[in-house]
Amino acid sequence: MEDTEEETVLDAFTSVHAAKRHLEQLIKNYQLCPKLCGLEKTNSVCFSFQLGRCLGACNEEEGALSYNKRVHEALTLFKNATWPYPGSIAIKEQHLKRTSWLLFNQWRYLGTFDNEQDLNAFTGNLHAVYWDRDTYRILKQFLKEERPQDEVVVL
Repeated sequence: MEDTEEETVLDAFTSVHAAKRHLEQLIKNYQLCPKLCGLEKTNSVCFSFQLGRCLGACNEEEGALSYNKRVHEALTLFKNATWPYPGSIAIKEQHLKRTSWLLFNQWRYLGTFDNEQDLNAFTGNLHAVYWDRDTYRILKQFLKEERPQDEVVVL
């Protein structure tokens, strides 16, 4: 199984409105520029600069290094959890006489396998599988709560 580069997924939102609300909160908390964040379309300085809420990155009054540092701080808090394994994991589920292996990597569900041979032979492409908010949240919670009937195997 081939390891892949780690992708940074910040988050997924249930709607465009929810994403904009979150971005507006980051802009307010970190004094970011709404124009540079794509929320204002203007040929001059942003409205927040006129109100003293933006430090002037949109008119070069604030330097790029200072502004980008605050953007980085805001996005660091916003980022999803880092994948805690060096590669893929398989979660072994047993129910009655049936055993299944659920394969995950970088918070993505890659498939279900009925035996270890098929699991180990999997050569699928992680980048062909989209990151899914629900999978991320369910898997993150599952990995916090160890269940005795399930086994997590690092591949």
